[in-house]
Parts: sequence; C-alpha cells; structure tokens
Amino acid sequence: MIATKTFDENGDASFKTYASKCAKNRFNDLAKKVNAKSAVPKSQIVPIDSIEDKTDDTQNIEDHVLEREYLKTFIKHLDSMLDADEKMVFNMYAQGYSYKEIGEKIKTSPKKVDNILQKIKRKLRGL
Repeated sequence: MIATKTFDENGDASFKTYASKCAKNRFNDLAKKVNAKSAVPKSQIVPIDSIEDKTDDTQNIEDHVLEREYLKTFIKHLDSMLDADEKMVFNMYAQGYSYKEIGEKIKTSPKKVDNILQKIKRKLRGL
C-alpha cells in the first residue's frame, strides 16, 4: 500500500489518519473513474474479501507486514461500519459493476444504488 511507503513520521498526522486518508482518496478516485465511464475492467478488480497474502521480492518484509496489518484493520473497521446491503453494494461497485447492474442484482433502482454509495462515502469521510 502506498501509505506505508509515503508516510512521514515527522508530519502532523498519525499513520492511522494518513492511511485512512489514502484509502478514502483511492475510493474517491475509483468513484470518479466509474462515473466517467472509464472504470477499471472487471477482470482486473478483486473483491475486497478475497485479498490473499502475496509477497513481492522487491518489497521488504517490514513494509509487507505493515501493509497487511493496515489492510486487516481497515477491512475490519469498514466491515463494522457497513450494514449488509452496503457491504454487498460496495463489493459489487469495487468489482466494477455499474449502478444499473448492481440495481438489477439487488432488485432496486440505480438511484437507490447511488444513494447507498453516497452513504458509504459519507461514512468513509468520517473515519
């Protein structure tokens, strides 16, 4: 994760605050791409609950451990913040499904999907 590589211990923010901001910014970037119809192809997106532990020879072990621990903490916190419908919509959205596709799968309108995603974004801003 970029937060572990770019965090400045001498800065004003704690790592938790900094990493949360990085995650929120990434989520907002993805939202902008989807809204601009230039989303990441579905084949390149992995559901948040299927992330595996993979080591990279170019990455030192300390960075890997920090990334993994932050990701676990972030996912646990996100999981506790979202209700079942929000989790389902968030996962489909993260996989690249359109509002219409998500709406069809959960039997609701694209507007309701947008409302759910806006609610999720507000919750992420409150981290």
